[in-house]
Amino acid sequence: MDERITNLAEAQHGVVSRQQLLAAEMCTATVDAAVNDDRLVRVARGVYSVPGAPSTARSEAMVAALRCGPDAVVVGERMLAICRVVGANLEGPFTVVTRPGRRLSNVPWRWRRRPADWPARRATVDAIPSVDVPWNLVEAAVDVSDATMERLADGVRWRGRAAVKSVVRILRAHSHEHAGARRLDRSGLFADDAPQSPPERRVEGALAHHGPRPQAEALRGCFVDLLLPAPRIVLEYQGFATHSSRRAREQDADRRRALEAAGYLVVPVVADDLLDLAAFVAKIDLLVEVRMS
Repeated sequence: MDERITNLAEAQHGVVSRQQLLAAEMCTATVDAAVNDDRLVRVARGVYSVPGAPSTARSEAMVAALRCGPDAVVVGERMLAICRVVGANLEGPFTVVTRPGRRLSNVPWRWRRRPADWPARRATVDAIPSVDVPWNLVEAAVDVSDATMERLADGVRWRGRAAVKSVVRILRAHSHEHAGARRLDRSGLFADDAPQSPPERRVEGALAHHGPRPQAEALRGCFVDLLLPAPRIVLEYQGFATHSSRRAREQDADRRRALEAAGYLVVPVVADDLLDLAAFVAKIDLLVEVRMS
């Protein structure tokens, strides 16, 4: 197998495009010979997999992106799942967004052309061309059901304050021009008084014996996700640090130092805590006992 093929395929979930191979200085005859000799298997027009490469949710999304052109991005629930958004289905639907004027036929994926002034922030997600998490939610909102949109919005909210603020900024700036932003804005899921997500309600309910106060003002102008007033414990829902900007991490660190300087104990809450909620509650009970003794 040509090393140029294997290197590309290893980085792209086992698939490559004809355009990429030609750009890697493989001539047309060499590519055709690899196809004829079954060293490449055609999986879509101009897209090939290497023999033995498994077909996965990621490889399917990669094939779709390569088939639709070098400027295409994959968005939707599947990409949110690849970004590890809680509640998103890895086998869920996705849409390919292509450049303005792009013409496609006989493709099995949902696709649409982006406007010339498309404001979404492009990002590479596990080698797949896509957009960042907030924009993936907004793009998914174009055509998913109400129930799915609410589930995905809950997952993004669970990632923490920075993700929520990013979504709110998008809705404020683009709800008049983007169908997904408009629909998500009208849903009220990111309104200031929006109800808590199911994960947040589970944590609050499990700690009801401590009198938790959601979205409480612990310091002047500083609202926290969940406050246990008597022991002065603050619970903060956390996203995944690998997907946070440096600025967001610095702001979170400054905020935490301010809370701790005021006598609060800050406890991060991550999605994995819900896998054994009883153990998490026992941990908080012990912290309360120590703080109140």
